[in-house]
Amino acid sequence: MDQNLKNDIEECLVCADEIEAYGIIKDRMTTTFRENVRYEMLKLLAYIGYGNGFFSGQEIDFIKEATGFNVTEGMLRSIVASEHLQESSYKDNPPFAMKYFILSDAGGKAKDNKRRTPKYINVMRNLGQELIARDGTTGDALIDRLTGYIGMLEKNAKEYGLVNVKGTVKETNTEKKTVEEALEELNSLTGLDDVKRDVNTLVNLMKVQKIREERGMKVPTVSKHLVFSGNPGTGKTTVARLLAGIYNSLGVLSKGHLVEVDRSGLVSGYIGQTAAKVMEVVDTALGGVLFIDEAYSLVNQENGNDFGHEAIEILLKNMEGIENRACKFVSVICCCFPDGQQLSARGECPGILAHGPTGDGGFGYDPIFYIPELGKTMAQLTPEEKNKISHRAKALAGFQKEWEKQHGTDQ
Repeated sequence: MDQNLKNDIEECLVCADEIEAYGIIKDRMTTTFRENVRYEMLKLLAYIGYGNGFFSGQEIDFIKEATGFNVTEGMLRSIVASEHLQESSYKDNPPFAMKYFILSDAGGKAKDNKRRTPKYINVMRNLGQELIARDGTTGDALIDRLTGYIGMLEKNAKEYGLVNVKGTVKETNTEKKTVEEALEELNSLTGLDDVKRDVNTLVNLMKVQKIREERGMKVPTVSKHLVFSGNPGTGKTTVARLLAGIYNSLGVLSKGHLVEVDRSGLVSGYIGQTAAKVMEVVDTALGGVLFIDEAYSLVNQENGNDFGHEAIEILLKNMEGIENRACKFVSVICCCFPDGQQLSARGECPGILAHGPTGDGGFGYDPIFYIPELGKTMAQLTPEEKNKISHRAKALAGFQKEWEKQHGTDQ
């Protein structure tokens, strides 16, 4: 285990000793507060590790070393069951230890100015990332668990004023500072809860990948290409810029700049000029992020000879070598009522990014969005077939379900 993480764990446990020494713990405990904190670490690692239904040998070894508990797979499974770690109540409610870390900071019970809550949250985050790095897969289910749990801790800390005004836990770690600054700016944006969660999940994934590389471990290939969908003015360019900075801080990109372009910057009206324009833009964006605004406009359905198809083919060719081409269409419906009530629903349609366009139907990305279950691209589907799997249809159905749950079927 990394020595820095060992030191962080011990510092967190020392904080627990200090909190207990201040005499602020009123709940009855059968052991020391330090042991309670260690057990919370064990519970979190058991919760995350069981995200894919089993514990690998490397995961168990790490849990032993990190927590000091000599556990077996059977013991970890027993903890998952007895502590109800599979139930939503675990990830939705702060742990016992968190209560007194917050009280020592926000309640003014500590006799010094030391902030202990951020230390607790960061140690829990880093423990989760180190555990996931030992998983043999991409760890998507595990990363989702970590992101949700840490998000709950940060939200709870924010309610007690233990975060800065932009919404993330204060940290002094200079290595993470740029990443945290970008996340702070993201969290300061109005709404976009799903986007914020997805970006935090992505950051956790990138950090796990970095840990694996540093340890000389196998690193599964993960596509970093994204599709931002939303009306004008909803923050797509802003999020893309922040993501470019995050990728740069994590060492994924060498420069981290954002190159924004639309159809006019890629497609020419004359033979032979589109390829040159696309390659010039791609070369400019190397080391950073290429953001194609209104990318759906690259396909002109009314003109079969339009050079937008050529632009798409060249862009796809420059993405060759990417083994993981999984992608998805996402649609979110949100409605805010005058009384303050909010209803929202999300629909997703998973697929694979094709190596070239196929089909004449649909629009935008449809010709390169391949659906393995149907053996067709979106552009090859009939309207009836498309409506059955559409992300928009799923979001609408989910919204109707939420509406009926709150208002019944008569309204």
